[in-house]
Amino acid sequence: MTLRALDDCPEEETIAAYLEGDLGAVERAAVDAHLEACTDCRVLVAGLARGQVGVRREGDRSADPMTGVVIGRYTLADLLGSGGMGLVYRAHDPVLDRDVAVKLIHALDVRPADRERLLREARAMARLSHPNVLTVFDAGESGDELFVAMALVRGSTLREHCARKRPDWREVATLCLGAARGLAASHRAGVLHRDIKPDNILVGEDGSVQVTDFGLARATTDPGAPIWPTSPESGRAGTPGYLAPELRAGGEPTAASDQYALCLTLKECLGRVPRRLERIVRRGLAEQPADRYPSMDALVAALAAATERRWPRVAGLLAFGAFVALAVAWALPGAPDPPFVNAVDPCDEPRARMDGLWNPAQKQRLRAAVARAGFARGELLSDRMEARLDEHARRWIEMRTDLCRDAGEDRAIAARRIACLEEGYDELGEYFATVDHTERAVLQQVEWLSYQLTSPERCAADAPISLLPSPDPAVREEVARARRELRAAMATADDGRLDAALASVRAIEATARRVGYLPLAATALSNEANLLMTAGDLAGARARYEAAVELAEASGDDTRRAMVLVNLVGLLGVGFWDPDAALAYAARARPLVERLQMPILAGELARVEGQALLYKGDAAGARDRLERALAVWDRTLVGDHDATMATLSFLGASTQQLGAWEAADDYQRRTHEMAIRLHGEHHPTTASFLRDWANSVLNQAEAADAPGERERLGRLALAKADRAVADLEAALGADNPESAQTQLTRCRTLLLLHALDPAASACEQALAVLRRAHGADSPLLTESLLVLGVVRHARGELEPARAALAEALTRGAAGDPLLLADAQFELAKVLAALGQSRRAVELARAARPTFAADARAGKSLAEVDVWLAARHRPARRSRPPTH
Repeated sequence: MTLRALDDCPEEETIAAYLEGDLGAVERAAVDAHLEACTDCRVLVAGLARGQVGVRREGDRSADPMTGVVIGRYTLADLLGSGGMGLVYRAHDPVLDRDVAVKLIHALDVRPADRERLLREARAMARLSHPNVLTVFDAGESGDELFVAMALVRGSTLREHCARKRPDWREVATLCLGAARGLAASHRAGVLHRDIKPDNILVGEDGSVQVTDFGLARATTDPGAPIWPTSPESGRAGTPGYLAPELRAGGEPTAASDQYALCLTLKECLGRVPRRLERIVRRGLAEQPADRYPSMDALVAALAAATERRWPRVAGLLAFGAFVALAVAWALPGAPDPPFVNAVDPCDEPRARMDGLWNPAQKQRLRAAVARAGFARGELLSDRMEARLDEHARRWIEMRTDLCRDAGEDRAIAARRIACLEEGYDELGEYFATVDHTERAVLQQVEWLSYQLTSPERCAADAPISLLPSPDPAVREEVARARRELRAAMATADDGRLDAALASVRAIEATARRVGYLPLAATALSNEANLLMTAGDLAGARARYEAAVELAEASGDDTRRAMVLVNLVGLLGVGFWDPDAALAYAARARPLVERLQMPILAGELARVEGQALLYKGDAAGARDRLERALAVWDRTLVGDHDATMATLSFLGASTQQLGAWEAADDYQRRTHEMAIRLHGEHHPTTASFLRDWANSVLNQAEAADAPGERERLGRLALAKADRAVADLEAALGADNPESAQTQLTRCRTLLLLHALDPAASACEQALAVLRRAHGADSPLLTESLLVLGVVRHARGELEPARAALAEALTRGAAGDPLLLADAQFELAKVLAALGQSRRAVELARAARPTFAADARAGKSLAEVDVWLAARHRPARRSRPPTH
């Protein structure tokens, strides 16, 4: 396979090898040079390219030596395709239990200077989420191979699709419109493609369109093969046949050169350009970049208008006969297009962009995701979510279009509203990417996540967001980029990379402070607090939340302030056992939440306020708030949900405190059954709710008067606690705080059953884990110290019991007042046994007012009264001896 001479046209065999990527470096360079000079050969190559089907390896794929090889964490299966840049395999990701596409590039074929760039650009693409951009999951090195793991698309390249199906002009234009939307999203994220061509556009079996191979195709040791430059010295970009004129002249890639390559792709796939698209293609292929469309978004708007099926706009009344004549003439082959077709209204762009996100194909993928997640009443949930997202999209289009048409609005407010709507648009795209490509565990949050989307109403002219200051024009792009990075960082946390997410969020906060934009700093702080909560650093989370509240208030961001205040109510009420502080934050949050009219936030405030009231001892108030929360979930959520489970569990606890044992047990049973349906029988979440049920049964056992009933209920509670701790330790390990809390439930249950040795072991294990997790001074140690002290007292270990209970007192003062009173009374009993009666009576008297004020402590109040009365009986005088 040789060239006769540089001046001669290459043989067709050589051109075929050129198209398939099978030529060596020298031969490819010679063909490239010839094509630049020979118009006839360029036409021939373009024609062959239009009919070329993707290159496949011949022969039995099962004999491929790479089958079964592990690259990174991915096990390679069958070969999907090959070309000039490497091989693409179907592979399995065992961690997330899903099939992916893995692209292999032999590291020895990559120039060392380009290896890091290639990986860096691939990882950058992993942060871009858009339905028209192929999702990149991972990139790295494995032995002599560079690899990129991507979503597996069932379909073909645009070149293959057009060669096989021969679609009409409207379908080709619609497919390229999807690619344009993906490129527009990448450009807004600051990422150029640099190698757009039909082979890098994928068409799914469902009709979806995704752009692939951003920054991956040209990084070889072949000195004639161009790479995508990161510096002026890096060389030219892309595939020769699709280079814009300025790139062929040695210029740098730009958004305009991507636009040129896409319009050339459109022209090639069309074959003959219809009159409706002539002006668009001609402008996109303009010699000078300044003569092309000003942005990819503008090209999107033009293509969307040209492909839309609509009747001509005719002023005044139109006679029926004339209307029919025009319609027939329009439908006839070769008939001229109506005159309005080439006039693109720039204010149609919002609808075109939203159609790229929320369309019939995406609706079908959403329904498939709901089915994949295994929701009960999945069809109803899909219908409800689709209706809500339809309304979300409609309001976004309406607001964005109004902003385009209304020139009278204050420019500063309009800029803030546009920024708000654009952030919501990006957020919606990321949500759909999550739905399309995430494992089942995260899909179970698909409905809840949809409620977290930024509502277009937040961007209305009279909404709080409109009052926020806009970033200074000098830093506006930096702020926008930081917001995108923040969303990517939180997605990293969802994948389990908590440390990396924390580092990114802290860097973003520093950026926000450096440029002086406080709303972004408040958002970063609140997200950092969320991550610290996940990591178990409750003190750190509290400090970040409180700082975020101050920043949000200073910047006028009422929505962020309300959300963070609600988070503080939950953290302080449950995490710190400080219900008074939690309720104080609830009072600050309530007027904001009511004014913002965000149902999910209102439901969450009612739930965490109910939890705080429960810990304060106000069971009736807690039940009222929790029932309000449940009513919100019933109106807004369909079927089973984690928020509903948590509310039901606390309703069980509040109902139990009011003495309705059977109703309380029913709440806990419903919660556990819902957890099984949502997460599976042995999931950690299910185990945690089973522990709550065990605690409920244990409380009932402790309140029972009949010894036989106490024994029966105690053994039932122990069985549940044993199952819960086994599942938690299997999933999270014995050193996890959730496992430790469940060991504490076992300890209490074993104490009730008088199994003192295993009770002591369980308590000591729980205390050791909680000390490591929460720190030696945490109020979360109070209960474990108290129960351990009681167990040691029961075993006759008075001095160790005194030490544990004395330490519990120092923790309980900052936690639940009833736990403090319990610790005082238990220590009083130990000190009395040690002969320290005066101090013992003082402690018992100090505990009594708390028992008297708390409805939960009726039994403890009676016990302390009997104990004090026994120590205040007057001593019997001995009679003098008689003689």
